Amino acid sequence: PIYGTTYNFLGTEFTDAGLVNGDTATGLTLSSAGAAVTATVAGGPYAITGSAATGSGLSNYNISYVNGALTVNPAALTITANSFGKTYGTTYSFLGNEFTDAGLVNGDTVSSVSLTSPGAAGTATVSGGPYTITDLGAVGTGLSNYNISYVNGALTVNPAALTITANSFGKTYGNTYTFAGNEFTDTGLVNGDTVSGLTLLSAGAAGTATVAGGPYAITGSAAAGTGLSNYTIA
Repeated sequence: PIYGTTYNFLGTEFTDAGLVNGDTATGLTLSSAGAAVTATVAGGPYAITGSAATGSGLSNYNISYVNGALTVNPAALTITANSFGKTYGTTYSFLGNEFTDAGLVNGDTVSSVSLTSPGAAGTATVSGGPYTITDLGAVGTGLSNYNISYVNGALTVNPAALTITANSFGKTYGNTYTFAGNEFTDTGLVNGDTVSGLTLLSAGAAGTATVAGGPYAITGSAAAGTGLSNYTIA
């Protein structure tokens, strides 16, 4: 039987040798410690004992009972790593409890699993994901009674927040201001990523912009730099 199941003997699980004259053995009382639901894989094979044969003409025989063997086969246990996300630039440290299990019986438990993923590193990029989360080495109680299958999870790296703020400044009426692309500050960069330039526009940059019309909005767009695909840019 499979671990975690109870085997109920029918009384027909035997063979006989020596009957003559049409005599028959139709049933046998069979028992085994391995038939219990709690019988472990490691405890087997368990003796199957027979007694009290029933049939026809059996009073004419000296009956010898030979034990059989009952083997408890491992049950199937599936451990699946959870799938989840983290923010770019943060390091995720696995606790060992990021999993679900299916197939445990008899109060057996999985208390922890060894989990790893290249996506857990702070330098893992958004575009590289989702990253495989591998799970191995389950620890718990009663696990020697199972054939364990491990199912990978997925770790998604979500964009970090990056805010780029155009500088505010003044110019003299009648002058044209040509943006250099570096008139900004940024907040939120990690991992040595950079914003090297920005497209900046303002109606106030024209030489004809009047004093009364200001202050004029300076709008930024199309940030250039390194690693910016890992950010949601405001």
